[in-house]
Order: sequence, then structure tokens, then C-alpha cells
Amino acid sequence: MATKRITESEVPEVVRSIVNGKFFNIKFYKKDGTLRSAIAQKGVHNPSNHEPPKGTGESGQQALTRGRIKFYECQHKNDDGTITGEYRQASIERLVSITYDGDTYEVTH
Repeated sequence: MATKRITESEVPEVVRSIVNGKFFNIKFYKKDGTLRSAIAQKGVHNPSNHEPPKGTGESGQQALTRGRIKFYECQHKNDDGTITGEYRQASIERLVSITYDGDTYEVTH
């Protein structure tokens, strides 16, 4: 397991290297300042425990060019205690790290 420091401008390249459907961990600060960590997947179109998104929306590639990472959070804990999946986005400006395939990419700002 290696830890690599990357800049914000290198994040899209790392995200593009993640194979659709493979799990990765993402850590980022939410808008309210709290740190969030999620077990995520990229490119999930029809998850088994969640309805697919409706409408056309923006692609993951379009979001990357606009400074955001789109992902599917696999183990979101709901207010009632149940675990489901949820579609999420994280701003590259607030990204802390991505761990994928044994490597951790820490983002320097």
C-alpha cells in the first residue's frame, strides 16, 4: 500500500483510472465542514438496492470537468438505521483522499 500526494489538478486523472463498478474509499469535507468517508463505486447505473436515477442529468465526466466527483455510496446509513445506497457528489476543492487498488492518493490544496 503506497501513499501518494497529488494536486487538485491531478484528481481527474486518478478518478478516470478507477474502473467502473470497482470499490474505492473517498474522504472529503461536506459543505458544513464535517469530514465524510464513504465506500463508493463509480459508474453505477442500476444498483440492486436503489432505484436508478431519473432523467438525463450530468455524466461523471462532465462533473469532473466542473470540479466534482460523482459516485455511488454503497453503505449509506439512513435516519431509521437501515443501510442503502445513495448517489453522491464531492467537490474536488474539499477532497482529502481517495484510496483505490491499494494506493491512497492524498490531495494537497
